[in-house]
Amino acid sequence: MTHSQPRQRHDERPRYAPRVPVQYQVIFQNETGLGEGTVANLSLPGAAVESRSSVPLGRYLKLNMFLPDQHPSLKVMQAAVRWKNG
Repeated sequence: MTHSQPRQRHDERPRYAPRVPVQYQVIFQNETGLGEGTVANLSLPGAAVESRSSVPLGRYLKLNMFLPDQHPSLKVMQAAVRWKNG
């Protein structure tokens, strides 16, 4: 008899890059408008952004993250929405 492991939810899968907790303000833009939020964590392949704006899965955004200590903002020219909560 073969035992299969239960499917893991997206947020429970093993990560190949650690998440670094941050609190950066961000403005994002797509073809339909602007939104704002907070970057909650960063990792090599991406970031988690908390926002009241709803952005559909698969949408591409431009991001402008405001870093602490008077550093210039970090611009991301293309970021895909890969998952969302809510």
